[in-house]
Amino acid sequence: MHEWGTTYHPGETWVQQRANTAQAADAKRVMMMGSLSAGAMSFVDAQALLIVSSLDSAGRVWASVVSGAPGIVRARDAQSVELQLAATVLDGSDPLRSNGVTGAALGLLAIDFSTRRRLRINGRVTEKTFDRLSMKVDVAYPNCPRYLRRRSWRPADLPAEPSLVVAGTGPRLTPEQLAWIRGADTFFVASAHPRFGTDASHRGGDPGFVQVSNDGSLVVPDYAGNQLFNTLGNFVSYPRAGLLFINFGQRRVLQLSGGVRLEWISPSAPEVEANLARQWRFFTETWREAALPGRLLWDD
Repeated sequence: MHEWGTTYHPGETWVQQRANTAQAADAKRVMMMGSLSAGAMSFVDAQALLIVSSLDSAGRVWASVVSGAPGIVRARDAQSVELQLAATVLDGSDPLRSNGVTGAALGLLAIDFSTRRRLRINGRVTEKTFDRLSMKVDVAYPNCPRYLRRRSWRPADLPAEPSLVVAGTGPRLTPEQLAWIRGADTFFVASAHPRFGTDASHRGGDPGFVQVSNDGSLVVPDYAGNQLFNTLGNFVSYPRAGLLFINFGQRRVLQLSGGVRLEWISPSAPEVEANLARQWRFFTETWREAALPGRLLWDD
């Protein structure tokens, strides 16, 4: 919950009002809880993959993946969760390693690809060591399974491999990375509010739903969702984002951090998808490519 006792911050309410969903969003306040239910705790404990949003010291937003096997994240009680960083083989150069300091805001997305269930948990770090990270729960709520492709995983005795194979910074993605993005049916987005913390969410669609513009920016359609507009509300308040693409077959991750702009679409605009009222445009400032942590084999 936000510090003045309401569910939504001004950026979220502005987008809700512009999109004419304020009444629907108000009715959904009841699902946003300040603690984890018994069912949510069991769901968290069963997950083998977690998306984490964080802010670095320069104010850049990052999305990281924590992956291993069930037990990498545990609900210690209804008010706190613990990430087992050592068990995930999360390499030392991942932004989460330095961003997840005591007091830092984090947004977690626990996701089960086989059932398409998702749970968002936002809060702040209460304790950090090299091996683990503990976080107090501020708000937790489920997400609908729309636009999420089913996938499954199995444990594998994979050989040891360098966790960081390719890394770089700069405004330009490689042709191979752009092809990866164009072919993606799933990615994750981290957003932030300067006062109210960070958030991690999912975006999905048919391959090609993320478009690459001539200027190199990425254009993402805003398909109908839960009508809360947590991500877009953060964009309005703090126009920065972190994107995470996972190549499950090759066990690779691509992390992008940069600026973002929300764009409203006129119904009469040419070559626009039917009923698409919004899209957002992402401008890459820096990228990082590495191996997917954890010794799991995923369906591509």
